[in-house]
Amino acid sequence: MAQKVNPISLRLGHNRTQDAHWFSMYNYGKCVGQSIVLRKHFKTILKQAKLVHARTALLKTEQTWKVVPVFGQDDPTKTYSNANQSPKVNNKLSLAQKANPLGSTLFQAQKSKLGIALTYTLGAWLSNHHSKSQINNFVSQGLAKANEIKSSNMFQSSVDAWRSVSSSNLEVRPLRLLRRWDSASLVANAVGVSIEKRLSLKSIFTQLIQEAINQKNVRGVRILVSGRINGAEIANSESRQWGAVPLHGFDHKIDYATEDVYTSYGIIGVKVWICYE
Repeated sequence: MAQKVNPISLRLGHNRTQDAHWFSMYNYGKCVGQSIVLRKHFKTILKQAKLVHARTALLKTEQTWKVVPVFGQDDPTKTYSNANQSPKVNNKLSLAQKANPLGSTLFQAQKSKLGIALTYTLGAWLSNHHSKSQINNFVSQGLAKANEIKSSNMFQSSVDAWRSVSSSNLEVRPLRLLRRWDSASLVANAVGVSIEKRLSLKSIFTQLIQEAINQKNVRGVRILVSGRINGAEIANSESRQWGAVPLHGFDHKIDYATEDVYTSYGIIGVKVWICYE
């Protein structure tokens, strides 16, 4: 049972709450569609900003949707190889980004990226709820709005697009994770980035396990990589585990994440289990 069921959904109500806190008696289907669109949209724009999406918390009231995208910084300088290189990334940030309490999370988007964000929100929201003529009308309005706005942050553009489409308010409160080991999604992304750079899987496992040992609140970690590893003709699986990751016990706090790595020889799947104290 522990190997076939998502460990997060299995523990809802025991030691973890659901990410969506809302209920609607008469507009349940519409609210489900809105929640799916919001999750996809914020995952997309975070990826455009080179940020790693971890979770998206949703809360709906009668007047507005409240969205808390949880994410971490994608550190391109951190590679799991034998070379010890640590360039200072902070020197590349502008003064406006350094003065912002969220660092580089609320970044200044180019007009093209803003158009992508607006169009994605409008198109995804309208695809299942309106006719084709209405879709074209709203998408054209979104592109016109993108041309008017010369520079804005990506989260504010999402709020403006949502108001123009659904005639309701949207409140965004971004939450940034300071450490990689606070979420299994960040660890899975680190493995995926290293695989895309064609680094040795053995060195990736070794240094990640060493990082996990140095974390005070991590009790155990398990990493599973499946696919045509290193371009092998036959797909296989390789895994590493450190510490205790008891999947059968409901009282253990376990975070779980998956990642798809697109390589020239196929898709490689990455799964990460982290057990916290």
